This record gives sequence, C-alpha cells and structure tokens, in this order.
Amino acid sequence: MRSFFEKDKLIAKIVSVFLACFLWIYVMGDQNPMIERSYVVDLQMSNLSAHKQVFNAPSTVNVRVRGPRAVLGELKASNIMAYLDLDKVKTGQNTESVRVIFDQGDVIEISPRTVEIFVDDVKTVAMPVVVDLKGALSDDYELGNHAPIPAEVNVKGAAHRIELIKSIQASIDISGRTTSFSTVAGLTPVGNDGVEVKDISLDPNEIHVEFVINPKIESKDIPVEMDTLGNVINGKVTATLISPEFVTVTGMPSVISKIEKIETESVDLIKIQNSTRVEAKLKLPEGVTSNTDTVSISLTVEKD
Repeated sequence: MRSFFEKDKLIAKIVSVFLACFLWIYVMGDQNPMIERSYVVDLQMSNLSAHKQVFNAPSTVNVRVRGPRAVLGELKASNIMAYLDLDKVKTGQNTESVRVIFDQGDVIEISPRTVEIFVDDVKTVAMPVVVDLKGALSDDYELGNHAPIPAEVNVKGAAHRIELIKSIQASIDISGRTTSFSTVAGLTPVGNDGVEVKDISLDPNEIHVEFVINPKIESKDIPVEMDTLGNVINGKVTATLISPEFVTVTGMPSVISKIEKIETESVDLIKIQNSTRVEAKLKLPEGVTSNTDTVSISLTVEKD
C-alpha cells in the first residue's frame, strides 16, 4: 500500500515538472518571443600585419540577428562584432568573407557577406621638407635665410600612396612681415596635382623655421636745390652755384622713389651784402641718408 502512494507521488512530481516546463515555454513564447532585428555594425580588421594597409573596405556592414525580445530590446550595435580575418591576406586585390560574432542569439543575414579589398605594403622613407611661402613682403624688404628644422622627415604609408607624393610642404604666410621671426608649421604631403595625399603619417608632423627679413636699401643721385629766405637788400642774386649739384641719397625704395630733389636749409638773403660763399645743410627726409650733410653755395650778388 505504501509503495502505491510513493509511486503516485513520483508521477505527480513528474507531471508537475512537465506542467512547469510547459508553462515556462508558454509564458516565454508569449511574453518574450523570438524576434529579428537589423543593426549597422562597424567592420573591424583582425590579424592585419603592421606592415600592410587595407583600402576600399567598407566601414560598416548590415547584420540581421534573431533573439529573445528582451535581449534585442537592449542590444546595441557595439554588442555585435563584425570583422575580416586578414591573417593570410596578400598584397593586391583580395576577396574576404565578413565574419560576425553574436553570442546572444542567431545571425540571420550579413550584408555584404564578402568584400573586395586592396592590400598594400607599408613603407617608410625620408623626404625633404619644402617651405611653401604664402603672400609676399613689401618692396622695402627682402627675405633672407629660412631653412626648415628638421630639413627632412620620415614618411610612412602604403607604397602606392608614397609614390604619389611630390613634396612635403610647410605653408607659411609672410604677408606684411617687416622683421625677422620664427614659427612652427604643420606638414602636408602633396602630390603632382597640388592636392594632399591622404593616409600618410609624418614623423615629425611639424617643423620649426626661422625667417631672416632684411630692409632693402636703394641709392639714387638727386639734384640739390637752394631754399632761400627773404631778399638781398639793395640788390639781387644773379647767379648761384651749388657744389656738389647732386648728392647720393640712400633709403628704402618706397621713400627714394618719391624724392625728386633735396633742398637745403633756408639761406637768409637779407644777411647777404655782396657776392659770397655759404655752407648750407641738407634737409633729408626721415629714414634717408646722404653721402654728404652739407653743400657749398656760391652766390653772385648784383647791387641796384
């Protein structure tokens, strides 16, 4: 009799477990059903040699997954990993399969499933730096030494990219500069078409340049003209001889080009009674020098 009741209890337990499983499956299927959802996932490059570089690979792929609604409701694209295994990739064109890791459900679809990529060898070469001057100095100044420091840099990138580089340029604007100066400038790899070559790293990526700017000096022979004050009493000046008649003036081109004559300081004719010789200083514009500061003036006076 006892074994009969024990057998009934065992059957009841089995039925209870079965019912519990059935109810769990029912509830989960009704309350947390399996659903599908698509994600845009970043495409990663895996096992790529440091001596190779990949081109033309898409940055993202579309991945459709299936899983419980509770899981996918909280799932982010970053929880799915899409990658290319490039361990055995060769230089040149390659067709690679997109692989996806998703451990919270099933991967239903990957688009695209395969991609065409171009792989090139990475090289490092030394190239000289060219200082590319923008703007210009005024006519009164000239540019002296401006060598870059360092004079060359290491250029790293895919072989076919490096072949496109014409020069490593540092563009510096010198417009309006009137004194020597130093500056730091960034570097740009430039191709034959004048456009920046992309996917290139430079070491260092900037240079230091010291510019020497000197003022231009121009000389010119200019006639001397006597400036007078008043008149000779009871007479007049009938002849004037200035020695030297021309003086050589020196200064910046913008100033020298505007000078047509150099006047003397005023000679007071009221004090002149007879023919005589006087010394007169020159009135020089600011910033202008002359080969002489004074001239000798011979005056011929005729009495009334």
